[in-house]
Amino acid sequence: MPRALSPRKLAVMVSIFLIIISIIGIALWEVFSGRLIETAFNGQSLPSVNKYVGIHKSIDPTNRTLEYFLQNGKPVVPRLLGLLITAQLLLLAAMRYGRSVVSKFFSEATHPINLGIFRVVLFAALIIYIDIPQVVQFSRFPVELRVAPFGIGWLINILPINPAWATAASYLFIMSCVSGVLGFFSRTSATIAVILGFYVLGIPQFFGKIDHYHHLLWFAAILAASPCGDALSIDLLIASRKKKKGEAVDPSVAYALPLKFAMLLMGIIYFFAGVWKFVIGGFGWATGDTMKYILYAQWFRLEWMPAFRIDQYPLAYRAAGIGVIFFELAFIFLLFFPWSRKVAAICGILFHFSVYLFAHINFWTLALCYVIFIDFEPLHHRLKRSTLPMPGFSNQHSAIINPSRSLVSLGHSKSTVIVGTLLLSVNILCGLALVDSWPFAVYPTFATVQEKYLQSLTISLLNPDGTTTEIIPYKERSLQSKMHPSRLIGLFTQVLWAKDSTEARTRGTALLKVLAEDDTRLRQAKSIQIFKDICSVIPKEQNRNPVRRELLVSIER
Repeated sequence: MPRALSPRKLAVMVSIFLIIISIIGIALWEVFSGRLIETAFNGQSLPSVNKYVGIHKSIDPTNRTLEYFLQNGKPVVPRLLGLLITAQLLLLAAMRYGRSVVSKFFSEATHPINLGIFRVVLFAALIIYIDIPQVVQFSRFPVELRVAPFGIGWLINILPINPAWATAASYLFIMSCVSGVLGFFSRTSATIAVILGFYVLGIPQFFGKIDHYHHLLWFAAILAASPCGDALSIDLLIASRKKKKGEAVDPSVAYALPLKFAMLLMGIIYFFAGVWKFVIGGFGWATGDTMKYILYAQWFRLEWMPAFRIDQYPLAYRAAGIGVIFFELAFIFLLFFPWSRKVAAICGILFHFSVYLFAHINFWTLALCYVIFIDFEPLHHRLKRSTLPMPGFSNQHSAIINPSRSLVSLGHSKSTVIVGTLLLSVNILCGLALVDSWPFAVYPTFATVQEKYLQSLTISLLNPDGTTTEIIPYKERSLQSKMHPSRLIGLFTQVLWAKDSTEARTRGTALLKVLAEDDTRLRQAKSIQIFKDICSVIPKEQNRNPVRRELLVSIER
């Protein structure tokens, strides 16, 4: 009877197989790419591909010709497969030389205070983030505006999405998060928060715009599988008052594993953003003007500009583009060494600060989670000298007290590993396939080679007195107080990207119904027209917008 292959030999064989397949794929792409791209350009490919290419053609049909798509599309597959070959070669090298590095990373121990602080910060962030009125508002939106994120269309069709359920679930979610902050039935509270969070935080995600706060649920799931209530918790106080025989708890791998998986999930977020920038845009993404046009598009949507106009300094924004790609690709690898982990954390904070400074994109929910890179044990050593007893601390033992050492048993480590590995695996698949869904997704890549034009939506009203009024929804101050501009953009993008005039009218009518709730002009108008506008994002050209206009929907009353 032949012996079974060892996992290591099987991994080597799979890597070699993938390398061979990738080389064959590159050769076949070189032969057939022109024909495949031309088929997509003519609308004869897969429906999703036809829609994607059609949208890009419609933005600038004069310049986005077949030659344009051939030039920008041909390098994509070789870059992607080339990265796959590189990844497999790195994996083979890691299996030969890097096993000790990975082993050390996962075998590092940490003090329970670090996991306890992460628990407090994470659930506090969830409490701050949730906007119950907005969740309830979205639950009232017409069904015609719902867009199922990839893979869960079957689910949102059976979920009870209505104000009563949304309100009740939101308050229960907040209660579970408060319980998580206090450390009261910590793991149970975290589990309930994950389940309710999928529903409550997911409702706004079902209407055309996915905001990427998925990591908050990922990290909560990891905490649910870990001994996260062993410090700074009511659980610990209750156990202490039972006067069980206690021992001082030393730093443990069980407390470090949840933090390590959270770090790796952060690394996955950045890594695939960098990968797709290179795959789609190549080195030209950084060395060209893509960064400038990404900023222009963001400024255009927000009607805002930073105090320092980096777009006027090509060397600066191109250097920033190179830095972004290197940071995103390198972050996950820097995690495996204690000294480079500090570099990764510092670079990450600077990255998010710069993104907010120049693009006004506030990713505070992820930046706040950088607390996992801080070791709070030195603070513990200061507190332990206090003459006043601190909850969860003991002057006698100079360590956090754990009334039952079973709390850091091997079982907790196994459950953390299972949940963490599952989360990593699913998100890696999403990153490889460019899947943007809920509750798993590739985070925004900004990988498309941006140009000077984008699509916008304008609503033209014929008023009762015969005058006309034009409304650009995401620029209306009254609507901005009701909904973030990005959410409004998500709603009207459904009309812009409708597959035909019938779908455009259905979605356009549903959108007008939502907007009319707070706008008497829409309710009183004699007729309404919805236009797709092609606009230049270059600041000095915006006074000439729209560059081109197309009628999508016309409603007479």
